[in-house]
Parts: sequence; C-alpha cells; structure tokens
Amino acid sequence: MKLSFFHVKDWVAVVLGLALVVTCAVLLEREIVRYLVVRTVEEQRLAFSASLDRFNAVLLNAEVTAARFGRLISDDGSLPENEFSDFSVRVMRDQDGLWRSRRDLFDPATKAGIWLPNSAAESADTRRFFSRAAVLTENFGLGILNDYFIDSWVLPLSNGEIIFAPSWPTFIYDANATTDYRDTPWMQLTAPQHNSKGEVRWTLPIYDPVAGQWLVSVVAPFFRGGVWAGSVGHDLTLTQLFAGLMAMRSPTPGVAQPLYVTSHDGVLWNKVGQQPDLGERIPDRFLPLLRQSSGTQVTATLLGHDYLLIGAVPALNARAFYWVDGAGVRASLAAKIRHLQILALLSSLLLAAALLLWLAQVRGRRQQREIAMAARSRDLELQIKVRTQSLAQANVELELLSRQDHLTGLHNRRSFDEGWTQAWKHAQRGQDSLSILLIDVDWFKQYNDGLGHPAGDECLREIARAIAESVRRPGDLAARYGGEEFVLVLPATNLAGALQVAESLRQSILDQGLYHPTSHLGVVSVSIGVATGTPAVDESPTMLLARADMALLNAKKNGRNRVEAAH
Repeated sequence: MKLSFFHVKDWVAVVLGLALVVTCAVLLEREIVRYLVVRTVEEQRLAFSASLDRFNAVLLNAEVTAARFGRLISDDGSLPENEFSDFSVRVMRDQDGLWRSRRDLFDPATKAGIWLPNSAAESADTRRFFSRAAVLTENFGLGILNDYFIDSWVLPLSNGEIIFAPSWPTFIYDANATTDYRDTPWMQLTAPQHNSKGEVRWTLPIYDPVAGQWLVSVVAPFFRGGVWAGSVGHDLTLTQLFAGLMAMRSPTPGVAQPLYVTSHDGVLWNKVGQQPDLGERIPDRFLPLLRQSSGTQVTATLLGHDYLLIGAVPALNARAFYWVDGAGVRASLAAKIRHLQILALLSSLLLAAALLLWLAQVRGRRQQREIAMAARSRDLELQIKVRTQSLAQANVELELLSRQDHLTGLHNRRSFDEGWTQAWKHAQRGQDSLSILLIDVDWFKQYNDGLGHPAGDECLREIARAIAESVRRPGDLAARYGGEEFVLVLPATNLAGALQVAESLRQSILDQGLYHPTSHLGVVSVSIGVATGTPAVDESPTMLLARADMALLNAKKNGRNRVEAAH
C-alpha cells in the first residue's frame, strides 16, 4: 500500500486517533492502579482488624480469669492443704528481715514464690493464708500463663506478695525490706473507696522497680470474711503488649509496619525501636485521628501517599497504630502494573493497526474491513479469555499454598483459625459436641539440640503424617499450630470419642519408634490435651481452646507421653 493512498485529513485522523488511544490507556491504567492500591490497603486493614480482635479476646479472657482468681482466693475453703502447707517448711527468714520461699525448695517454674516482712509474719493467720494461698496461686498460674501474661500474683493488705512468675525467677529475692505495693495502683484500684462494686480493673503503664519492667496489669479484689483483703492479678509487659498488638500477618509483606501503642489521649506507651520517654506524645498531626478510632473498628486514613491504620483496645482504653507505606504498596504491585502497561501498549498497537486498516479500506472496501476487524476482535477476546483462565488458576494455586504448612503439608495456622471458626458455627447450628486436641512433641528442643534441625524437621513430618492418618472424616481438621505443636479438630465428637482418637494417635506415634537421644523412653512421644464443648452452651471458641491448652499443660506436668482431658 502506497502512502499516497492517504490524504492529509487521513493522517490527521490517524494522529488524533492514536492520541485518543494513548490517553485512554493511560487513564485506564491509572484507575486500575488506584483500585489495586485501595484494595491492598483494605487487605492490610482487615488483617490488622483480625489480629486486633484476637488480642482483645485475650484481654477479655484475662479479665474473666482475674475475677475467677479473686473469687478462689476469697473462698478459704478452696485453698487446699498439701505437704508444703506448713509456713516454716515453705518459708524462712532471710538476713534482711524478709520472710521468703526457701531457696533449697523453691522452683520458679512450678512453685509460687512468697515474700513478706517480719511484721506480717508475726500473725499466725497471715502465715496460714500465705502458705495455703501459695498452693492455689501456683496451680492457677500453671494453667493461665501464655505468650502475653507472664505471672499470677496475690497482694494481701498485710504487705508482702505471693507470685507465680517463671520468667522472673529471682523476683522474690530482689524485693527488699522497704518494698511495699500497698499504696500502688495494683492494690488501690481494688480498694472499696475506689472500686465499690469489686470490679476487674486495668492499670495504666506503671514501672515495677523490683521486676525492672514497665507493666500493664489486670487486677481484681479478694475478700476474707466478707472484708476486702487485697488484690490479685496478672501482668503484661509493655514489650509483650506491643508484640501482641503488632502480631499481624500482613497479606502484602513489607508494606505495613507497626508504629505506636498509645493511651486514648495520645500519650505513648510504646513505639518501634525504643521505649518512649515518660509523658512523650504522638505527633500533633496524628491527634485528630484518635477521635476517629472509637469502638473496635479499625480505620484507614490517607496521609499524603501513605496510609495510617488505627485500632482501639477497649479494655486498656488504648490505641494501636500501623503505618502502610504507599511506595511499598506500589512496589508490591509493580509486576501487575508492568502487565497493565504491556497490555495497554499492545492494545494501543492493535487499535492503531485497526485504525490504519480502516483508513485503507474506507474507499469501497467496507465489508472486508468489517470482516478483518471481527476476526481481530475474536482473537483479542480469546487472548483475554486465556489470560483470565491462567490468572484464575494461578490464584487457586496461591490460595492453596497460603493455607498449607510448607514443612508438614498440614493446614497452617491461618487455615486452622478459619476452620476452627467455621467448625464452631456449624456446631452451634446443629447443637453438636465439638472436640479439639492440642498435641505437643515431648522434649523436642532436646531432640533438635541432640540431632540437629534437619532431623527435627523430619521428626515433625513423621508426626504430621501420623496425625493426617488419624483424620477419618471430611469435616475433621488437622493443622500445625506452631513450632512442635499440632491441633486436631473433631466436629460432632463427644469427649469419649475424642479421648479414643487421642490415645490411638499417641500410641501410633510411640509405635513409630523414632529415636530420641534424651527421652527416658528412648523414642519420640507426644502429650495431648483434649477438650470437648457444646457451642450452644459454652461461652466461646477461645475458652474451649484455652481448656484444651490447660489439659495439655497438665499432660506435660504429669509426666508427658499421655492424654489429659479438660474438666
């Protein structure tokens, strides 16, 4: 075809048509990129909201357990006698005048520590209370400690303390003769003049000089003979608080970072990388955003090219901030944007070619031009269909990978969280029993230390294979819970059935005969905690999971290689 075939007005039409095509392609690309960015930020917001909901549930459960602890301490009949109930056997007086747990008998991993001044020790009733309450404190503490709350303690009005704190083994020996918690928020928040209804309260961040830590604590009163006698509680360090609030699984790695934890009025409790100065506040430009974060809804606010996520922690009257890097979002979308640019270029070239063809056919060849355009349109639709199918298949494969633990092939923690929620709702609708097994490999750290991590990985795969073989029904769910812990969900299964499955699984793993260099059995074994509940009656899936966890702790405490049921 000769160029002279086209008139000047045809070339003008070509140029204008190309300009229009390029402009439309650029605008379309911009809108699609904006949509992808907004969708990615929404994914971040939803992930942060789910993480925050889980942490708020932990705090609410801590309130329940603190209140129960206070009631148990208040009931003198619930303080059991045992071989250490005698004050003189459990406690002895040190040179500084304080009475403390005997160093030769005190094991901070299993025992509650005691310290009290000599003035309080002179009372026979006080001595009896300390020695008996310590038994309840250590039993309660063994069942309630988790990744966030590090201790259980009792502060009587007589001064002194009973504390189960495995992470602070020297705490009771660090207290001195002048240590007195009676005039601190830990005690005063439960006093009748400040708390007439005897409610559970949370402290603001407070520094404990004995522990050398900044703490937030949940406290509850206890009574003796109907009269306020002190407080009980659990402590959460600010470091653990920050870790708990920021334990978010970002669906787009590298674009969302934790920023601050603050009070409701903007006083910093913690920030990334360092402990803030006393009274330090968030930047003034963030203060108006605090009023937008009431309730439990996580809000997303555009700041320039970046985003700020803010979520509330109602129990603590606190706020958690997450920073979403706009540049990071766009970088994570770079591959998709490149595909859009290539598609826009290809579309421009195809449309330009179609325009030239139309101009070439304009003089008497309309029918041939329409046939050619129709053929090209079908080709383009086929390409789009093929690309769409490929993308859909890739999305399906990515979704499967995101729910599978790469080491064991079982469901991962995310898949368990979703499956556990669905199993609970299904059991609620059918008013069925729901059982859960928490499985922990005994002495796994020693196994790794003795044989190395590759052998440890192979051991976990063998355990996972045995667990997978125990899944007999489509509704059962087996997952890796974390580290050497696994979980098995058994819908429509009562306690007897769950115990039978657990015992069969424990024996099958033992029968594998996996060599263990430091176990007294000589082979790898597991401890299993079993809990069964009926969602139509029980309080929440969190409580049922906590009961299974407590049963697992009892199994390990009672010698391992055994199955324990929650009561």
